Amino acid sequence: MKKLFLIIGITLISLNTFAQKGKSQIAIFGGYEGFVELHDNKGFNVGAEYKSYFLDRFYLVANFHAGLNDGSKRAKYTNGKNDYDFVLKNKARDYMVGLGVGADLLQINKHRIYLQGTAGLGIYRQDKDGIHSAAAGNESMDYVKTHFERISRFGVSASLGYDYLLTDWFAVGVNYTGWYVGYDYRSTYNVKLTFTL
Repeated sequence: MKKLFLIIGITLISLNTFAQKGKSQIAIFGGYEGFVELHDNKGFNVGAEYKSYFLDRFYLVANFHAGLNDGSKRAKYTNGKNDYDFVLKNKARDYMVGLGVGADLLQINKHRIYLQGTAGLGIYRQDKDGIHSAAAGNESMDYVKTHFERISRFGVSASLGYDYLLTDWFAVGVNYTGWYVGYDYRSTYNVKLTFTL
């Protein structure tokens, strides 16, 4: 986790160093995240981003994302002569820190529609229960075993969003962001608060 915060710090310093003079923004966001590979696919995510405009509509962006899922599913069935009633649990965490570019596709009065993409480091951690069978004499017995997955590799994100400027320095908005962290693509739907520096 210390390495992740170090990368975030270096990324923010790089943006300030290389961006031309212009407005900068910092934002926090959060909302629903779908974990399609899990028993209970409903999770949530939180994150932050920093934008630095180098042209009127174009900017550099650094973002951080954390997705969380703790869920379970009941598996009740009969296999041969045996009745089973299992609770299959899953726990997942995904993190990404990225650097990229974006553009305001529309700027009309207080309305802004933007598109942006980043690439960087992705970390995925998953614990997921599965049902297995083992031979016991002439019969087989089912049991639950937890599978562990730990992945650290590249990550990418793409966002399409809308912001409404309430004041010169504060905006509220919504966005859709897709995150490719680990080996799966996940969709997020977020509410976002943006502060102009």
